[in-house]
Amino acid sequence: MSIKHVDDYMESMSKRNIEDAATHLAEDVVLLSPIFPEPFIGKAAVVPILGGLLQAVDSLETEFKMEAGDDVHVVFR
Repeated sequence: MSIKHVDDYMESMSKRNIEDAATHLAEDVVLLSPIFPEPFIGKAAVVPILGGLLQAVDSLETEFKMEAGDDVHVVFR
């Protein structure tokens, strides 16, 4: 994982292009949400949730990015 990969994903999300954003997700992606008690597991489960998120928010703006080893952290609003 690299910041470049995450930048491409966040750019797709900010453009509301869920199909392109999905190309940046692993098949075994896990989405943890503060709203739902159980995680969403797998691309087929996560993509519709992200699509719903994009319909519910006005914009996504990256505030902060950090890369440490294999981990990339993004804070957005």
